[in-house]
Amino acid sequence: MSRFTAFALACAVSVLSSVGAAHAAEKCYKDVAVAAKIACTNSNSVSADFTNGCKFVAAHVEKQEIACPVGKWVNVTADTKMGKKGALVSQAQVCAQAGLVPYNINGKICASGERPARVGNGWQSIVYKYGLKGGGNGGDGGDRIQTFNSPGNHSTQIGRRSGTMCYDYNMGEKNNTSQDALVAVYCK
Repeated sequence: MSRFTAFALACAVSVLSSVGAAHAAEKCYKDVAVAAKIACTNSNSVSADFTNGCKFVAAHVEKQEIACPVGKWVNVTADTKMGKKGALVSQAQVCAQAGLVPYNINGKICASGERPARVGNGWQSIVYKYGLKGGGNGGDGGDRIQTFNSPGNHSTQIGRRSGTMCYDYNMGEKNNTSQDALVAVYCK
């Protein structure tokens, strides 16, 4: 083997080792309950005495490696509902405050009381500060953030004030209630 070939092979092994180390750092785990049991070692004994080589293992919790979740729901801290104090908030702003960037889960980027999220990392921690409304519309959040910044912006929205809402593109006419206000976004 030539010196060049040996050097190239050593470099390839080094690169693969560092890639493997990077993946090793991204391991995620969950706790799994293990029921109590009697564990026996492999024995060649023909005796009917089952206590030889066996021991009682108490119920315990073990760590099980799982695929790491990509992204998470982040609560919006500003008052986003319609009204005199409604804030105009973007997904990028909320994610940046959490040190993250905008992302989506199955195309969904936002949550509101009308479009609550029941999937994705952190959905259990979403605070629906304006309440929940209706049956949840699938429970996967919304795919559009829409902001309104002045009264009369849209002729179909009578008495419209500033605010940031979470909707779906396939929605027909919107009710624009406080439950439509953006309460969480998906980030990674």
